[in-house]
Amino acid sequence: MYAIQSATKPVAEGMLSARLTLEQLAEYPRVSVVVLPQQVMVIDRRLAELGVTQRSGLRVPYFEAAFTALPGTLLIALVPRRLVDIPRCGDTVRLIEVPEELAVPFPYGMLWHPRLNSDPAHLWVRSLVAEVASELRP
Repeated sequence: MYAIQSATKPVAEGMLSARLTLEQLAEYPRVSVVVLPQQVMVIDRRLAELGVTQRSGLRVPYFEAAFTALPGTLLIALVPRRLVDIPRCGDTVRLIEVPEELAVPFPYGMLWHPRLNSDPAHLWVRSLVAEVASELRP
């Protein structure tokens, strides 16, 4: 897990390369990723277990939207490590290490409309995605 923030508007001096503390994380508004209504994401569950109350700044339906929402703001987002391994957004966001307590396994999955369950083309795409994903490092 990494924290990401705007590269052009860092939220605090010293946070650009240092490890973010739980106290600092609670101080700033966060971009929350909520894929399904009423869903509690793994990271939100972990923060609650640690007693960290966060200021909600923005809710987005997927992680890519978090990357595009940050530039020029004081928002912070928490994203899985695999997502920051992929080049994106150029120099618009910076990575910050998070506390070890936030190192939680992040489950990945696919979503689709039920009417596509038996669609041959959709079955093929899902099998292809599953095959490629199984070859990724853990």
